[in-house]
Amino acid sequence: MDFRALNREWNTLPKVPFPGSNARWIGPLIDRGYAMYVGDLSQAAYGHLEHTEWMTTMNEAPEMLTASGAINPKWVAALNQAATDLAESGRYSGPESCAERWASWLVFELSEPHRWTRKTLDV
Repeated sequence: MDFRALNREWNTLPKVPFPGSNARWIGPLIDRGYAMYVGDLSQAAYGHLEHTEWMTTMNEAPEMLTASGAINPKWVAALNQAATDLAESGRYSGPESCAERWASWLVFELSEPHRWTRKTLDV
């Protein structure tokens, strides 16, 4: 994989409007030929990086949206923690050590943020 090309593509991805997060919408990467990279993240997260407890962190997180429909800062904190845990473990035994990329994958992978982001960014 040409990581320089991936990095160039990455910098063109739209940022997800979650205050306190640097997540980007990674959907376009699939259309641009990086489905294998996104798949590698998925396989690692649900495989040998499960021990990071990222799933527990996200399952125990509060609702993503507050009663008023705003993004819950505590949910964003959980997202950032899960991404950091994946990045730290990914540094040694996974495909990625960048918390921003893991947060982006989480937003893409998890149902509620995926739907909300697609609607919000109109993608």
